[in-house]
Amino acid sequence: MKVQNSILDPSLNDVINDYVEETLDINERFEFENFLSSHKKLRAFVHKSKMGKKIARNSYSVRAANDFEEKLARRIARERESKELK
Repeated sequence: MKVQNSILDPSLNDVINDYVEETLDINERFEFENFLSSHKKLRAFVHKSKMGKKIARNSYSVRAANDFEEKLARRIARERESKELK
């Protein structure tokens, strides 16, 4: 993995995204963390990005209606019945 020394470089943006999403392999992560150790502003940006992702993931939850599964089962049954009639 080659990391360019420019925040405007699309490949660097991809690496930042992969780092935040935790999809880099261990060698890429190690190399990127070494790169960040000498780029203070970029390191702060990446840290804020990781924190933002963590906050977003932990603060938003969705609850289904109490009768969701019942309605879903009826809809699936109607869809199957409709396909069988064709």
